[in-house]
Amino acid sequence: QVASVNAGTSAGEITINNTDKVMYVSHATQRVITAVDLASGRTLSTVTVCGTASGLAFNRYVRVLYAALNECKEIALMIPDQGLETGTIALEADPGRIALDGQKKQLMVCLPSQNRVDFYSTNSRKLISSVIVGKNPSMVVLP
Repeated sequence: QVASVNAGTSAGEITINNTDKVMYVSHATQRVITAVDLASGRTLSTVTVCGTASGLAFNRYVRVLYAALNECKEIALMIPDQGLETGTIALEADPGRIALDGQKKQLMVCLPSQNRVDFYSTNSRKLISSVIVGKNPSMVVLP
């Protein structure tokens, strides 16, 4: 262990903004996303969202945080250091975890209750394709 950062209670998903050295943390029992400075461990901001986040992904090219929100059936697009939600992607079911492709052009969203992974354009926010992957997919991992 090289460091310890206090991110609050019931920490869930995390993603890192390598450019600014910030960690974004969801909370399993709270409807907030917390931004934590990795150098100091200090909380930079907290954004209140409509549901608990099951997945987070940060696009460093456009500086947008994607949060998969349960209960809301959506992906929220945020500029967390400003405490702003800038848009949403509506889903037909509660999302699982999410991931961005290597070029940050596609957002992959697990939909466990639908047994599939949906692919969205990060530019247009439109559905590109859906892939049936089997029962209750929980995560997408890219090499």
